[in-house]
Amino acid sequence: MNRISIVKQAEEESFKRSLLADIAEDLAAQKVNGERGDGNFAEIIKYYPEAAAFDELKNCWCAAFIYHCVIKAGLELPIKQPPIKHRFTAVGAWYEWGKSNGFNFTDLDKIPPSRGDVVIYNNIIPEINKPMESAWHDHIGILLSCEDDFLIVAEGNIDNKNVSGIIKRKRDDTIGCYLRIPDGYEYKI
Repeated sequence: MNRISIVKQAEEESFKRSLLADIAEDLAAQKVNGERGDGNFAEIIKYYPEAAAFDELKNCWCAAFIYHCVIKAGLELPIKQPPIKHRFTAVGAWYEWGKSNGFNFTDLDKIPPSRGDVVIYNNIIPEINKPMESAWHDHIGILLSCEDDFLIVAEGNIDNKNVSGIIKRKRDDTIGCYLRIPDGYEYKI
């Protein structure tokens, strides 16, 4: 599906995980670089108007990538939902929001992950590439496909190295949980 048809579909329909996956796959494949000169990166962080947004998100924009893709897929979420402590630029905000809405599940729940689910990782970022005393939920991506032992995931800021891409990840204890936003979901205040 090309970029124009993806955007047109998002404008015409309610939220669908398959569309979220299409948008994330297209954007991640463009190897977005978290630098000031990258127009795609500017689009991803445009929801954060503070002058310091670029500096704050450099090498930690995986959750902002998810937020941008969710918005592009037609789900109107606020940048921050009380009482959640952080904005959706933080993996923890996605985890807390999913948990409070009953959207989170793990492999132990025997629910098969599917295209368009959000993957919340458990200490997957190498310690050298992340801040000290980080929470266990240190990275996030959008599931494109699931094999028995591997996931194919669209991610922003892969391994905190400031670039997006599509990556094959081992399905092991680094998968903290999945977050499944239901098709047709509409945010209500």
